[in-house]
This record gives sequence, C-alpha cells and structure tokens, in this order.
Amino acid sequence: MGYRFGFNGKENDNEVKGVGNSLDFGARIYDSRLGRWLIVDPLTKKYPDISPYAYAANNPIFFIDPDGEKVKAFSVASQTLVLKTLNYAFGKDHGFNFENNTLIHNGETPKNMTPQQTLMFNYLQETLVKSQTITTVIANQNISVSQNSDGEIVSGGAVQDGNATTFFYGATRTYKDNGTFMAPTITSSTQDNNEILVTSGLIQNGINLTIEGGDKVFGVEHATLHELAHGMMNVIMNEMKGEYNGVNFNDMTETQRSDWAIRFTNTLLQSQNQSLETGQGQHGRESGTAPNKNDVAPLSE
Repeated sequence: MGYRFGFNGKENDNEVKGVGNSLDFGARIYDSRLGRWLIVDPLTKKYPDISPYAYAANNPIFFIDPDGEKVKAFSVASQTLVLKTLNYAFGKDHGFNFENNTLIHNGETPKNMTPQQTLMFNYLQETLVKSQTITTVIANQNISVSQNSDGEIVSGGAVQDGNATTFFYGATRTYKDNGTFMAPTITSSTQDNNEILVTSGLIQNGINLTIEGGDKVFGVEHATLHELAHGMMNVIMNEMKGEYNGVNFNDMTETQRSDWAIRFTNTLLQSQNQSLETGQGQHGRESGTAPNKNDVAPLSE
C-alpha cells in the first residue's frame, strides 16, 4: 500500500478526483487544485466576512486550518524560537525547517555530534518527523483536555503559564470490531497533531529553574527543548504504543513520563558540562519539591 497522505499531512482520497486532488481534513474535504473546500464552513456564522469555502481565511501565509473547521494563527517568532533551539541543540546544520507551519527535516544527519546529541537528534527525527504526526508551532493559545465516553483522551496538553511553553496532542479515531481473530479497522479518523505552543514572554526571555546549589536563569532554548520533549512523549504514547529506543514508557506513571522531559534536556546540558535542572516545583509539584533522580527515566536502556 502506498503512502496515503498529501498536502498538510492529510489523507488523500485519490478515487474521487485523481491523485492528490481531494484531501480529507476531518470536518471537510479540500480540493488542492482550487485551494477551496467542497462544502461550507460548519462555523460560517462566526466568520460572516469570509467566504465559507475559503481555506485559512484566504491567507495561508499567516493562518493554518488543521481540520477544516477552525482557523489558527501562528507567528514567525515562534518558529524562529524552535529553530534557534535546534541550533542550540545540534548546530546550524540540523536540517529541520518549517513548511506550511509543519516541522520537517531534509533527511541529512548533522555531522560531528556528540553521542548525547545523536541520541537526542534521533528522538526528534523519529517522533516529530518520521512518525507522520504533524508537528506545528502555535503562538499564545490556551487549550484544554477532553475525553470520550470511554475515558480515552482525544485531546490533551497543558495551558500556558507565565513564561513557560506548552504542548498539545489531538487525535480521534473510530474503530469497527471485525470479530474474533480479525484485526479491527479504522472507520474514521482525524490527522494526529502535535502542537508546540509558545508564549510571547518566552520568545524574549529566559526561564528561572532550580539547579543543585541554587537557581539559574536558563535560556529560551533550554525551556523550548524541554517542551519539545513533552511533544515527543505525546507521539511515543499515542503513535508508538509507548515504546521507543528500548524504553517502555507504559511502565511509568504520568508524572514520571513528564519528568522524562527534564532528563532529556539535562542530557544535552550534561554533554556541555553545564548546570543541570532539578525539576523542583515542575509538573504540578509544590515549590521546593523535586523528582527522585531514580524516577527520571533514561533515554535508552
């Protein structure tokens, strides 16, 4: 079976109008030749000044429409921060870039990386690019967590707070039970999205974190890398059945999985002989409390 996805990572419906001409965004079908939807916007009453058939409010340079329903804004400053973070982590030849606000990679592995950098690069490459999960960067947006009738999270993440970055994962699927000894089939789905949300405060400033022996103001790159790690965890848990690189994240509590982001960023800091963050007061803990070092999982076994 060939690759099913096309523009914006959405599933092609090649039997309707030919290869790549009809794409399923979830809420609506998109005709890539016209740059238009085939049905009216379900929220058209909220946008009376915009054609109900227009993609991204007729301005795809500044807006994205991830599901055919709601238009979202992103900022060049947010993308710049992510690329600056990747420069910090892997050097300027890291190969990551943005296309239609989607994080992509040119396939070339940076040269002369340390073993720690190589390990971290592979995580980013495999989970945020090769997994076929669409990773985007959005500026200044609050989100919430919702569950379906079975208690499964269909959208999740964290609300922005102060100068911190946040993350979000959204995906829904409907399955058909094919009976004993037969694998279930997916009857409907929306494209998986992994969003890194960036506040304006973080774009301009550092973030104060506790280290052993006191506090230190880490740069914006450090904080953003930490949140990229949360984004990778989203994909590992939702798309890779919780297993990657010899680590079974299913065996960890939700808090331990959150603390893994601390371990991820500290791996880079350690390779550069920099002070490590302790995790005090992070991930819902009271101020002054930190994770046990044995509870923060390794990057590989």
